[in-house]
Amino acid sequence: MPADSIETLFDRRLAAAPGAPLITSYDTATGERMELSAASLRNWVAKTHFLLIDGLGLGRSDLALVDLPMHWMAAPVLLGCWSAGLAVTGEADHAGDAAVGFVGADGVPAAGAAGVPELYALSFATWGRGFDGPAPDGADDFVLAVRPQPDKWPGVRFGATAGDDAWTGAWGSLSRRALADHGAERAAQIGLAAGGRLLAADAGPLSEPFWLDALVAPLAVGASVVLVTGADAAQIERIAATENATAILA
Repeated sequence: MPADSIETLFDRRLAAAPGAPLITSYDTATGERMELSAASLRNWVAKTHFLLIDGLGLGRSDLALVDLPMHWMAAPVLLGCWSAGLAVTGEADHAGDAAVGFVGADGVPAAGAAGVPELYALSFATWGRGFDGPAPDGADDFVLAVRPQPDKWPGVRFGATAGDDAWTGAWGSLSRRALADHGAERAAQIGLAAGGRLLAADAGPLSEPFWLDALVAPLAVGASVVLVTGADAAQIERIAATENATAILA
């Protein structure tokens, strides 16, 4: 596979700086600060990959609905889908074509009504926990589903080529190569360079979908990201200083 696909951007990051922070997440409502290196994220990505391939028998040409808010757990879902060869959509208009869906609890009814056959709900509880009780009716708990899956990255085999679709939405479709290129272009627009640190707040002018800024752009240029939810301007300024942010979307 050519090196200019979204999957191989992550793979190169793993090889170059496995222990360096890649995603740092602040939830000001709960006080949680979560930091993941590429190596820590790798385990979640691998488990998602094997859930899709071995657990569900999905792969290249299949579509995943990923309708998740800005949260660090969206990253392993997206990278797991792409590494398994799936394309992703975040839009309800395309949900009926999806073979699998990943949503928050409040997204389960709509995804179920659209007929998504395999549906996983994420609780967004602190430290990546699953639901304290049963998952919402019509969905399985994502954390419980991936927990028994293998986490060995050498066993991951990318399921698509750089020319295969990565994203389907209102813009049309973007290939994996086009998505990686688009991420690099977006990084240039927001002033994010190699070794930089982007602070992306949920009150900021993020692209739609948000992960173009918060995941693809940093991976495309070898940067990292600080995700901040529920913060006011003073909190954002304080976190940006603490985390040595070099670019801010807030």
